[in-house]
Amino acid sequence: MTTIDAYVSELGRAVHGPARVRRSMLREVHDGLVDAVEAYEESGLDPDTAQARAVADFGSVAELAELYQAELTARRGRVTALYVAIVFPAMMLGWDLLWRAGMSWGPPPGPEQVERVRSLATLVDIVTVAATGAALTLFGLTFLRSAPPRVLTALAGVTAAVGALGTGGLSVWMNMAWMNVAWMDVVSMTVVGDPATATADSTPGPAMLAYSVSGALLLATLGVAAGALRTAISGDPARSRRGRPRSAPADATGYR
Repeated sequence: MTTIDAYVSELGRAVHGPARVRRSMLREVHDGLVDAVEAYEESGLDPDTAQARAVADFGSVAELAELYQAELTARRGRVTALYVAIVFPAMMLGWDLLWRAGMSWGPPPGPEQVERVRSLATLVDIVTVAATGAALTLFGLTFLRSAPPRVLTALAGVTAAVGALGTGGLSVWMNMAWMNVAWMDVVSMTVVGDPATATADSTPGPAMLAYSVSGALLLATLGVAAGALRTAISGDPARSRRGRPRSAPADATGYR
């Protein structure tokens, strides 16, 4: 392994964040070192000395990692906040359209269940709007250099996790209240058109598809939240300075 490869590998082990952005940053460092080595070799230095001089010019891995980690952490927070700001309103709009079209799991429930469903639906909308508003605020703050990236990224992760768990849990509760039946009866239910004329004699096609898509999006949101929280925690400058053991594989950086 050359001096350049060792330097970039150590830097790659010291920073954490979105894989694509991280690879791009490491590639820039690698290419910049190669250019510096070529310039030193043209001035008469031997390859080993040229590489050592180029690496010294770039500074220590700890110093460079701290600078790059701040950007990677900010990028992760920005992406997470934007994801929440787009996905949550889209799900709310999709479900509003579905319910307005008269499609759900089963026939209309009694008056008591209807009031409960309305209250739960309002809570889902409140959680969705709150999560979207928080995400938009955090998204804007990530562009401020004075804003602490680790804090913003952690808050974006918490917003995504709480929003997904809140809307998901309330939605399950709401639809169970609507159905007012055992889970085993769900497979035989559908509503098409006017809820007042709903029947329960066929499979829940549109509703099943909508639930599957919503479930997948909420699980993806939890994954995004976990990634943001992991980056915020592992992006501690003290951890970046320590890095990982030097025995880690050289290709862990992914810059090749």
